Amino acid sequence: MASMEEHEEEELRSVVLQNAQAIRQVRRRADEELRKQTEWLRVTLASIGDGVISADANGRVNFMNAAAESLTGWSQTEALDQELDFVLSTLDETGERMISPAVAALRDGVITGRSQHKVLVAKDGSTRYIDDSAAPIRDEQGAIIGCVLVFRDVTEQRRAEDQLRRSERELADANRRKDEFLATLSHELRNPLAPVRNAVEILKSIDSGDPKLQWCRDVIDQQVGMMARLMEDLLDFSRITRDQLEIRKELLDLCEILRNTVEMSRPLILAGSHELNVDLPAQPMMIEGDPVRLMQVFGNLLNNAAKYMEPNGRIWFTARIESRDEESVEGRGPSGEDVVTGDELGVTSSSANPKLSSVTISVRDTGIGIAAEALPNLFEMFFQAESGRVRRRGGLGLGLTLAKNFIELHGGKIEAKSAGLGKGSEFIVRLPLASANGAPGQAASGAGAANSGAAQTTRVMVIDDSRLQAKSMGMLLELWGYEVRIAHDGPSALSAAQEFLPHAALVDIGLPGMDGYELARQLRQLPELGKTVLIAQTGWGRDQDRERSKDAGFDHHLTKPIDHQQLEKILAALSNK
Repeated sequence: MASMEEHEEEELRSVVLQNAQAIRQVRRRADEELRKQTEWLRVTLASIGDGVISADANGRVNFMNAAAESLTGWSQTEALDQELDFVLSTLDETGERMISPAVAALRDGVITGRSQHKVLVAKDGSTRYIDDSAAPIRDEQGAIIGCVLVFRDVTEQRRAEDQLRRSERELADANRRKDEFLATLSHELRNPLAPVRNAVEILKSIDSGDPKLQWCRDVIDQQVGMMARLMEDLLDFSRITRDQLEIRKELLDLCEILRNTVEMSRPLILAGSHELNVDLPAQPMMIEGDPVRLMQVFGNLLNNAAKYMEPNGRIWFTARIESRDEESVEGRGPSGEDVVTGDELGVTSSSANPKLSSVTISVRDTGIGIAAEALPNLFEMFFQAESGRVRRRGGLGLGLTLAKNFIELHGGKIEAKSAGLGKGSEFIVRLPLASANGAPGQAASGAGAANSGAAQTTRVMVIDDSRLQAKSMGMLLELWGYEVRIAHDGPSALSAAQEFLPHAALVDIGLPGMDGYELARQLRQLPELGKTVLIAQTGWGRDQDRERSKDAGFDHHLTKPIDHQQLEKILAALSNK
């Protein structure tokens, strides 16, 4: 019996020993696994670039990785059991102490987002910019037992951002100074050109049989116009760089625009002894467009054709209305086109397809052509097919860039073609027709429109401190049949206007004593001058200058040298009232 009991006890002891051994093995494996995981976590945290600090539920540090030690200047041994805010001391931009996001993580149990660009004060007092975020640590029951805070050094990023902001400010300031310089340059160049253009217009009214004098007059007129266009290009360049290029659309007949463009380019074409072949549809081509900008585009294309061609060349200027199922036009005029030489530029008309969709305008020439490698860059700003010392034809390299921008603002396209150097070139413009392609209104008449009987009783006042500009403009207006009074400063103009009671007044903006804006405001306050048409005549032509004129009470804003056809149109409308 005793022997049996001893045997059972021995077996029980063996089982207990086996179980104990098994438990020890499981524990050793668990400890080993825990050690491996802990080591893996330590190595992982040590290897990442972000600083990592963990704290217990009381906010005291119980772990730091190597990056945190490097950034804070604290070793893990020194930091253990220290308050987290003491080890990770941060300030805001003003130098005020900031509360760690770990506080919210421990208090509210929420993950706090990355805080942007705090200033970390290291143990040695050095500073750097950091971003940080924190999250709570929970046990199996969900209770908060601590938190972990992750932060990174963003000092270089902050420096780069600061430098970028400085560069942006410097660039904006440079652009502002550039715009001011271009506006001032344009203003200073426009003012002396104004009396020159007036004098040329006066000479046109004097019938001279001497062809040499006529030639000199035409050359001066042509060069003044070219300089005025160059100055407009400079201002448009400024608008492009600021993405402020705008158009003012209205319903218009494109045929009328193209005819006027031919007349505008006539002197340059004739100066080169070129033949111009013009072919336009018989019916109106109604589009929604800006007449000034469209004339600028097609005038540039015609002028380029005339300039980039040896004497006695040929130019084809054609327009074609296309139906929706028609192939794109290649820009070649029909066999019956009108050939014009010498002093006459004619226009032929051809019928168009009644199914209207768009219009294609082509300017083709027999000029110097365009090299294949230059075609892709032709519409880029400042690009010149001719460059350096070989350039003979001038220009700023802005005309085609502006043309492309203006055509695209009209919802159209422009392209260039050339078979190569010496083989001529072709520019094709496509524009959408207006949905209502009705009959156009009566176009404004050309030169001499103001010479009507009504002009005899129309009083016009010219106010300009430039005596040459005032006298030449006054002479021109008198030739047109207007009664004129001249003043050279704001106060005397204000006094004279109350006596003269002008129907219209051309007012220079840069007057001494009282500038044109203030003069306009004071004239508007006088009941007897309430209906006087105020026309700003100035060298300032920026959009903000036009807005300022409008705000001061001006009805029109004309830039010097004044476009006389535009002025005549304004005064003719006044005379016909």
